[in-house]
Amino acid sequence: MLSANHTLLIQIANFLILLFVLNLILYKPIRRIIAERRQRMGTLEQAVADLREHSRKSEAAIQQSVVQARKEGFAQKEKLKGDAHKEEVGILQEASSAVAQRMTEAKADLDARMEAVRKELEAQVAAFSKDLAEKVLGRAF
Repeated sequence: MLSANHTLLIQIANFLILLFVLNLILYKPIRRIIAERRQRMGTLEQAVADLREHSRKSEAAIQQSVVQARKEGFAQKEKLKGDAHKEEVGILQEASSAVAQRMTEAKADLDARMEAVRKELEAQVAAFSKDLAEKVLGRAF
């Protein structure tokens, strides 16, 4: 049977001293390192979450800028198309006016020439009539 003697007390004292030394040398530093790691991991996780949020906000701002730039580009494109169309209409109107003016001038010139030729022919009608009558009738007038 087991008996409690002085060796048992020495073994209990050795165990308690070993526990104290192990706690002092091994367990406390390991617990401190684990606590520091937890704190560092918490800090890093918070930093990662903050960076993700910042990244999300930046991406949203970039997308909004792209949409705004596209709208502005489309508006500028439409404005340029409108300006080009107005300029085209203006050029066509100028060309049409120039052509109409040249046509009017050409018609006036042609009318003037025809009137001159008509007057010249009217002046020569008597002579032509006389020559024709002489040739048809065969005698001189």
